[in-house]
Amino acid sequence: MSQVPPEEEAAQPQEASPEEEAEVSGEVSEPAPDDEITAVTPEGQDLEDVPDDSEGTIEEDLIEESVPDASISEEAPKPKVSPASPEDVIATLKKLREDVGQIYEISSEEENIVVAFSLAFLKLMESLTRSLPVDVEILQGQLRNAERANILPKGELVVLFRDGRMESMDLTKPENRDLLVDVVSDVMPKFNDLIGERRHMIEKRISFLADVTKELQNIADSVTAVS
Repeated sequence: MSQVPPEEEAAQPQEASPEEEAEVSGEVSEPAPDDEITAVTPEGQDLEDVPDDSEGTIEEDLIEESVPDASISEEAPKPKVSPASPEDVIATLKKLREDVGQIYEISSEEENIVVAFSLAFLKLMESLTRSLPVDVEILQGQLRNAERANILPKGELVVLFRDGRMESMDLTKPENRDLLVDVVSDVMPKFNDLIGERRHMIEKRISFLADVTKELQNIADSVTAVS
């Protein structure tokens, strides 16, 4: 039997493996079963020898997700409220008595101020006008349906409603003190306008009378000289 020279043996084509034939033909071969795969790790260990921690990690994650947070599920314990001692009760009652006494004092002071305000308001109103219009937008409660409102010199608020009703309210009464504050805050700028108008009117009269008086005096002097 003749031997094939090494050059010819190297030149002869080698038979392709089934995997190479599948790659050439474009077909993808199915992977071999798990028991037939024997891969080697970079350290030279088989994959079977390397412990798989993925399953344990997944199980731990599931356990952590399934266990509720104690800070959420458990409510914080409420602090126990101890009953007040007799000394604390007595101190609270003394403080309450002082507050009631102060309320009585400031209520009496408010009453005196309202009386003085009513007298001053009456004098000022009588010298300027018979009534002052009040902006109905400041009225609240049952007076929200008011169409027109005016305050009189004696401190009465006359309200005309949209349905034709008319109501008079005494602003000096204790139950109307809040309304008194609102009304006074609205009409005070109008008082300033009234006083300015009154001063201008008086100055105009004085100027007119001064000119007339001067001319009359000249005429009187002329008549006296002629006679």
